[in-house]
Amino acid sequence: MNQIRARACRCEGWWEQGFYGRQPMTNLQITFEQGRFQGSGTDIVGPFTLSGIISDGGVVTIDKQYVGRHCVQYSGNYDGEGTMAGTWTVEGFHGPWLIRIRRYESENIADIREIVPT
Repeated sequence: MNQIRARACRCEGWWEQGFYGRQPMTNLQITFEQGRFQGSGTDIVGPFTLSGIISDGGVVTIDKQYVGRHCVQYSGNYDGEGTMAGTWTVEGFHGPWLIRIRRYESENIADIREIVPT
């Protein structure tokens, strides 16, 4: 997989659960570097942080930690074109999720340093 390293990416995303329906993740920003990433955002449950890994084959593993609350495990795949999707699980509950990179947070193309295979 090719990985673009940049300061941060503005993203959009959602998760879905039968009772709550599809819930957007807002203010979602993620920083990628060498197959690992970190980020933060907010949803109906509250503010959260993300930390994850994208393997060479595009397999994604994410821990979504709600501030002062529980942690949700996200697993899925990266399509190589800016979209990660899969299934989240926590305490016997599960459902689909999706995160899409919308824009790189840089004013100058020089801020994007290189494309690196991981």
